[in-house]
This record gives sequence, structure tokens and C-alpha cells, in this order.
Amino acid sequence: MKNTSVLDTRRRKIRLVHFVHVALDVVPAEDDGEQQEETKEQFTYLQFAAVQSIKRVLEPDTMMMHYLEIPRGVWYTQCQRHLGLHQVLPPVSFDTRPLTLNRQKRRRIMQVLIMLRMLKKHGGVAFSDFNTFLLRRINVELEEEMVVASQMRSNRGTFRMGLHMMQSPPGHPFVEYLERKIVEMVENNDVKLHELELDQVVGQVVLEKYLEEHHRAESGANVTKPQSSIMDGVVIGTSNLFAFDGLHDLLSAKVEPSLAGKFRDVAGFHIDTYDFEKKTADTEDIRTIERMQEELTLASEWKSLDTLLGAVVRLVVTANTSAELEPVFT
Repeated sequence: MKNTSVLDTRRRKIRLVHFVHVALDVVPAEDDGEQQEETKEQFTYLQFAAVQSIKRVLEPDTMMMHYLEIPRGVWYTQCQRHLGLHQVLPPVSFDTRPLTLNRQKRRRIMQVLIMLRMLKKHGGVAFSDFNTFLLRRINVELEEEMVVASQMRSNRGTFRMGLHMMQSPPGHPFVEYLERKIVEMVENNDVKLHELELDQVVGQVVLEKYLEEHHRAESGANVTKPQSSIMDGVVIGTSNLFAFDGLHDLLSAKVEPSLAGKFRDVAGFHIDTYDFEKKTADTEDIRTIERMQEELTLASEWKSLDTLLGAVVRLVVTANTSAELEPVFT
């Protein structure tokens, strides 16, 4: 296996995709209430299928995996030939006391920081894990000099940033700003990281910066020289761009007339492994998907599912384009 530690994207614009892999068991247990994982996290069939979906839709020239430790499992060996490998160090230290973030939050922060750093350095499209299925394009080409992110649905009326996928040219100040702010909050052990989910925290950071720069622009309205903004070239998609909370529908919904149009304008799904709002992985849907990944060991078993998840798998891993999902997404 070749370890690709340096990417030179300046020679030409290549279609570059990044994946971040941070297994939960490599994140140290830090407080007295946590136990170190005894079982090692395995790369799953659904993660393999997610890679195939992204490869199919984006048609990248290069796909890179940025990792702390190489993934484990037979399904990783099936897709590793598509991935350039880049081992990284932990992007931040969580040594601050007395408050300690739980392990899932620490992993999430590490994933997002690695994603932002790779975008800052190389640009492209980045996924903070291997759990996002991309089903169709989002109408912004990889070559566009734009930052493209998305919102997450919020029941509280707050602005939440979708952090599972982001597109950016290299060196964009918006990406640098987000990385710096998250690192500062970790180093200061900011209480917001304990009280809120990371997408809410980042949403607040983005909204505050936007309002600050909007106010500055209005205050300098009579200035003839245009003022640059880190928000220039930043596009935030609507909250229905990705069904980040679509796991229940994936597991239970049947592809039938009653589902027509339910996911209109949705470009993809994220398979959750932890419920940050409820602060647990012990929900019915997460238990179900974990059990399925233990019991369904053959690709044919996944492709034969009669649910929306089965239809998604059939679409992304077969050579022929299926019209099965067209009524659902149109």
C-alpha cells in the first residue's frame, strides 16, 4: 500500500475527494465514567457502499483517506484500492480539565478538524466519515471556486451547519476561520462544546461571523473600495439538501407510491452511529443498523432488502442506473 503524504493540486485542477477515518476505539477514554473499547471498530459493507455512491456521482480523479489508524475489516480491503492513504496525527489535544467532553464528541471534533485541514490545504470535496451516501449531484461542480456546505434541520429554530460533507477550493478563508475557531474553543474548554451539538456550535460561529461582516459592510457603505469578506464565495444549502436524520426512513420505509416525493431535492443520506441530541448510541434505529451490519455478511443480502435502504444500495453498487428511486426524489 502506498502512503501518499503529499498532494500537489496546484499543477492542475483535479477532481479530489477526501474521506476522514477516526475509529472510536482510537480515541482515548479520558474520564472516569468511560471505558476503553474492548472491540475494534470494523469497516462495514454500508461504508463500502457509501464510497461507491460517491465515486459514482462525483467521478473523482483521486480519492484520499486521511486516518489515524488504518480501518479494519474485509469491506475495507474491497475499497482500499480506490483510496490514496494519508496518515495524520490527532488535530487537537483534549487535556483541559475539569470538564471533559465525552468520547463521541471528541471523535466528532477530530473528524471535522481533519476534514477542514485537508480542504484548507488541498481543496475538493470532503466527507468527515464514511457514512454519507451521495445519490446525485448538488449542482456545483468540483472545479468551482466556492465553499459549499449545508444546513441541518432544527426543531429549535437555530441555525445548524451540516458537517458531514463540505466542498471548498484550497486556502479559502472561511475554512481556515472555522478550523481556528473550533481549535480555540477546544483549547479554552468552551462550555458550548459541552452543552450543544457540534453542528449547533459551528452554526452559531458562522451566523455570528455573517452578522458581524454584514454590519461592517453596512457601516462602510460609503467607502468606495469594496471590502473583502471570509463569507465571499460561500454557499449554504437548504436543510433538505441532505437527509441527515433519515435513518428511520431508510430502515423502515418501503419504495411504494406513498413515498413519492418524500425526498424531493435531497442529494444524499447520512447513516448515524450516535444520537448527539439524546447523547446515546442506544436508540432503536442505531441498534437496528448495528445488528444488521453484524448479521448481513453478504452483499446480496443488503441488495435484497425491501426497504428504502435496499433500494439505495441497489442504486449505488450496481452498474445499471435504477429508476426505482426516481419517484421518491422527484
